[in-house]
Amino acid sequence: METLGVIAGIAAFFYMAFIGQKTLKEWWHDRRRNALTPDALVTGRPANAIYHNLPQPDYGQFIGREAELAQVMRQLRSYPHSQHALVTIDGVGGVGKSALALEVAHRYLRDAGSPSGERFDAIIWTSAKQTVLTAEGIVSRKQVLRTIDDIYTTIAVTLEREDIIKAPAEEQSELIRKALTQQRTLLIVDNLETVDDQAVLEFLRELPAPTKAIVTTRHRIDVAYSIRLQGLPEVDALKLIEKECEKKGVALKTEEAQKLFYRTGSVPLAMVWSVAQMGLGYGVENVLANLGQPNSDIARFCFDSAVARIKGTEAYLLLLALSFFAPNANRDALGRTAGLGRDTLSRDEGLVLLEKLSLVNKQGSRFSLLPLTKTYVLGELAKNSELEARLGRQWIDYFKSLFANPEDAYYWRWFSYEFVEEGSNIVAAIDWAFANGEAEDVLTLTYEAIWYLEVAGRWTELYSLVQRSLYLARSVNNRKAIARFLGELGWLDGQRGNYVNAEEKFTEAHRIYVDLHSREGESIGLQWLSIVNRKRQKFSESFKLCDEALKIAQELRSGDLEALVNTERGKLYRDMKDWGQSWKIFSKVKDWFESRVAEAPRDETIAIGTWGHLALVAYHVGRYEEARKLCLRSLEFFGEKGSKGYMATLKYRLALAEEALGNRKDAMKHAEEAVHWFERLEIRPDVDEARAFLNKLEKKRSK
Repeated sequence: METLGVIAGIAAFFYMAFIGQKTLKEWWHDRRRNALTPDALVTGRPANAIYHNLPQPDYGQFIGREAELAQVMRQLRSYPHSQHALVTIDGVGGVGKSALALEVAHRYLRDAGSPSGERFDAIIWTSAKQTVLTAEGIVSRKQVLRTIDDIYTTIAVTLEREDIIKAPAEEQSELIRKALTQQRTLLIVDNLETVDDQAVLEFLRELPAPTKAIVTTRHRIDVAYSIRLQGLPEVDALKLIEKECEKKGVALKTEEAQKLFYRTGSVPLAMVWSVAQMGLGYGVENVLANLGQPNSDIARFCFDSAVARIKGTEAYLLLLALSFFAPNANRDALGRTAGLGRDTLSRDEGLVLLEKLSLVNKQGSRFSLLPLTKTYVLGELAKNSELEARLGRQWIDYFKSLFANPEDAYYWRWFSYEFVEEGSNIVAAIDWAFANGEAEDVLTLTYEAIWYLEVAGRWTELYSLVQRSLYLARSVNNRKAIARFLGELGWLDGQRGNYVNAEEKFTEAHRIYVDLHSREGESIGLQWLSIVNRKRQKFSESFKLCDEALKIAQELRSGDLEALVNTERGKLYRDMKDWGQSWKIFSKVKDWFESRVAEAPRDETIAIGTWGHLALVAYHVGRYEEARKLCLRSLEFFGEKGSKGYMATLKYRLALAEEALGNRKDAMKHAEEAVHWFERLEIRPDVDEARAFLNKLEKKRSK
């Protein structure tokens, strides 16, 4: 055999040299570079060739996932650079696990000349997939991998080890292990969750060095280095949609591609499948609508097998419970909604199982569902109306339990940051309660949603919600709720310059509190009326109303209520440009609230808000640096949890101070932010004043 190899080498040399294609020097250089040996010339396999059985990628151009690719390849480095032999790529069905594993393998194959510590001498692909999703539907495929024997056979065939195949079954395990020690091998096991042979897991856990393995699975494996895939980032997702449209001859408008991205939750298979459906002739709207159907091919392909594993368990109840929540939910909310009460162990075990099955996403202490997953789970929920009603009732009761005394006239004193964190969930709960709950559920939840929608700057939505709830309160003659909602609507009208409407609502609310003999409510109603009179510059009437409100607060010996009314008195003196008296009253209010913010109920928002009032007074008396510091102090406290209207006011006051201090660039930035929110929230006349100031700054900059 060696003689034949030499002869073949000589023949090859003369062939290349005499026909003028290569010189002897060039051929020798190639021989050394490619490590061609006489044996290689006979067998056709260079010494650095990689044994492999990789299938061709079906995704065309691989898009995105560069961070995940780098993460996988870091873990596949040789010892001591990486001590992990097993890497799992897990995630929901269709998220691109197989495509990522195949791309990793092909990159190693394309880069066969990489340093010996990085390259693989053999890359072996095994797949246990039972079905594939095509544009025509879910198609069964022959499951090549079922048992450990199937893996052994694939390894032996790929490594061209006929002796292993012929060996008795009881000897194959040892022969395989020895074979894997003789070269650096990358083994890929695709779709492990459909393999029932426990020996496969044992084999993967005890891989002989220097073998490395990638496993794709919808279930996490505890001994592996795990990489969880989620949907593609928007940029990559839109690029994938564009490429698939080119392949399928589909024309999508930008807004249609955006809809597809959001409807699929950026799950790659769902996007590819949707474009393929369009390529077959289905209309865009029909395809998008089908994504919202729990029995669609894509939903069943991604979730049927995983959900079947947990039916009848606490995990299943937790999954159904999570579908009620708008963006996400914390552990306590999920456990209570699922009816697990204080059984935190069962709750946590169920959530761990859901995460292992890739049915939920966990970020920090909160859990969420992909849009496709939520569609499927809502379909599951609809199959059992009795269970749906029970879980919904527990969901509503959970949110109602979070806040005390929601019907208190001085309701906002019970402010909690849970209003902000759970705001979207509370709004979703209100929608459910309107359709399925009691009137009292809706009214209580609306109280809770008000502050959140104010903070989020969703004032149009807030106005609509409160109007709707006011109508319901009138229908059940809940007069406390009627007064509370009239006050909120009046405040919004006043902020937008609709003073006549505001006064009408405040007057009715005040009359209701008088009829109910609610002295606290009566005081607040008077304060509301004082506000609208001040804004209309009816200062004498405003002072009279304020004095009446303050007298009631003093009779009730309510320091909080007295401070609240004094805040309005401070604004009155401010608008009358009596800066000394305004500073004195605001300072008194600030001192009161700061002395008791650690107590319950808390009024931190009013206490810190008073710094902003003092800032404006400081500005008008020429204490610009003090004004700047007070604004920054207030802004720092509120962060993202302050009312967008009040934050805009603070930004405008900060812009005034910065401009007075000569910091025009900062003044411009803050003024632009203030104008943006004043315009968006339709706050009058603040928007006109802030825009005039911004125009003045722009003119100075252009000079």
